[in-house]
Amino acid sequence: MWLNFSDPTLLNLDGSTSNFTSKLTVNTLPSTEPQWVELLLTGAPKAVAAHPIHLHGHDFAILAQGNTTFDCSVPIKRNNPPRRDVALLPAGGYLLIAFKADNPGTLSTPLLPLSSLTLLIGVWLMHCHIAFHVSSGLAMQILENTDQISLRDQPAISQTCQNWDTWFNSPARKQCKWCKTGDLACNYQFQDDSGV
Repeated sequence: MWLNFSDPTLLNLDGSTSNFTSKLTVNTLPSTEPQWVELLLTGAPKAVAAHPIHLHGHDFAILAQGNTTFDCSVPIKRNNPPRRDVALLPAGGYLLIAFKADNPGTLSTPLLPLSSLTLLIGVWLMHCHIAFHVSSGLAMQILENTDQISLRDQPAISQTCQNWDTWFNSPARKQCKWCKTGDLACNYQFQDDSGV
């Protein structure tokens, strides 16, 4: 998973800087009723490792799980399915989960006054719990109910981003362990793990 700290998701909820295709986008529609999202995760056919999948901000229902290829004959458990916040995607298998898109929950930080950085979050991370797998790209962001996300202190968030950009482009960064070459354009060296 590659994070661009200079272009945070929360500041691009309109999708203006996204290059996601419709196959990579799950849209929840404005509604007074909660909506359910179902995701089918499949492992590579010759995979040798299973993946413990975790979804932030929710627990989810396990509708189906198996160590074979998923097809339409697989029974889907919709009546009282088990609920988890981590479930195993078997090597070469499948995991079908469902979660209610009802959590643009409230987040505040104790480091700042409650009024300065309280926001409604609808950006959740789903990832493999094996750090190397996350670093290799087995992670995704889920933007949920973006019409309900409210950034209550846009100037504070923008200032944080500006501070990041100032540091990232500064000569001081040449001294950090990621950019030993001194090349300020060495973004590929900057992030050597997932940060999850």
